[in-house]
Amino acid sequence: MLLCMESGKQYEVDLLSATQMLAYVRNNTPPVVVANCFRHSDLVHGTADPGVVADEETGKEQDGHYVCIMPADVPLGDYFAIDSDVAMAGTVTDSDIVAEVLGGEGESADEDASDADEHKRPTMTDAAHALVILEDICMLFSGSMRELSRLQKFCKTKNIKAKIIAIQKRLNDLEQKSEVLEKVNEELSEVHASVNNLEARNFSLQTRLDGLEDRSRQNNLLFYGFPDCRETWQETEAKLTSEINNVETCGPLTDSEIVQMVRPHDCIPENDDDDDDIGNEPPPRAADVAAGLALAQRFFVGEHNAEEALRHVYFLQNLLAAARFGKQKKMTDYFSSKLSRF
Repeated sequence: MLLCMESGKQYEVDLLSATQMLAYVRNNTPPVVVANCFRHSDLVHGTADPGVVADEETGKEQDGHYVCIMPADVPLGDYFAIDSDVAMAGTVTDSDIVAEVLGGEGESADEDASDADEHKRPTMTDAAHALVILEDICMLFSGSMRELSRLQKFCKTKNIKAKIIAIQKRLNDLEQKSEVLEKVNEELSEVHASVNNLEARNFSLQTRLDGLEDRSRQNNLLFYGFPDCRETWQETEAKLTSEINNVETCGPLTDSEIVQMVRPHDCIPENDDDDDDIGNEPPPRAADVAAGLALAQRFFVGEHNAEEALRHVYFLQNLLAAARFGKQKKMTDYFSSKLSRF
């Protein structure tokens, strides 16, 4: 309390705190102090009262309590009676206490009980003043309720704003991730297109490699019946020259005969009945067929969904290569049989 008073703060004491403080003072107050207070208030028995029994030992003990306070030459009785001659206001009776509490002046204890119990009735001014106070209390209470409602709305609004900010942040993160996914999807589409182009290129290279391999097989002819280990190149050349010279010829050829032998289909006229008589025309050369198949292969390689057509082209190329290889083998066998006689 002293600290609050020094700092200028208000210190409030409730009923429980006041009771505790009174109990603390009562427990820590010496009995001599209480007796002295009662004696100064004339709340003591007289000396002639037979009920009072002097306790000499108690008096001696009490004298010992004041050894350090009083001088040695002052008796304890003189110390207690030092203020006996002081004028006091007098003894207060019960009637005086009741009159002071009720606020009445000049009332005596002999008045009627009805007059003593009669209370002062409030006037219209007191009632109006009480109504004004009640109105102020109601206005203060309603203002507090409005302030509390405003605070609740403010808290709710703040929470909603925080949630909206969090949702907006999550939406921004989701938008960024979706943009990344869109870029990845575009890159995957480009990769897919590149893979398709690489597959087509690989298929074209594989086709060309197969063609080159077929040509290498056609060029690597095997000749049987030539005992290379028993003769020299000069002897082989002499045998081939003599064999070729012994072949029967039909005499010198004219230019038209040479053209007909090289390109026989250009020399045979077409049938007049129809535009193209395939049955009467001579078969094309193997080189022309191979060139046509190569052109068809190059055409279908650049097209989409042309795997079936390319398989047919490869099949025809394999048949042509087999036919040409068969003819070359027959020619090789013929020369081998001729040369084996040597």
